[in-house]
Amino acid sequence: YDRVYAGSCKTGQRVSWSFVEWSGDAPNNSSVRFYVAGGTTESGARSVATDGVLVGSETSRVAISNQLYSLTSLSSSDSSSPWLRLRMKLAPSTTPDACSAPSVSKWRVAYTCLDNE
Repeated sequence: YDRVYAGSCKTGQRVSWSFVEWSGDAPNNSSVRFYVAGGTTESGARSVATDGVLVGSETSRVAISNQLYSLTSLSSSDSSSPWLRLRMKLAPSTTPDACSAPSVSKWRVAYTCLDNE
């Protein structure tokens, strides 16, 4: 699942992507992985050829509530891009006797505006 977010700041400021927060389940060896990629335009963020940077994942965990993944380790070009693509990859359980699917019930992406240097 892909979603593209736009950061908007006042003149003289730039976007600084902060974190991804989510809630859901990843039971019985199922998994949820979150990737991000920045772009200078919406179409640029959408068309990044790779998954982007893995910022967090969970496996075999239920009742995940408000899990935070920091975006501070992104490259300076991604962290200050005005557009950010969030990619969620959900993989079902690989255990034959426990067919379970992960779920993401809610998520958000946060950013702040910093003064240009």
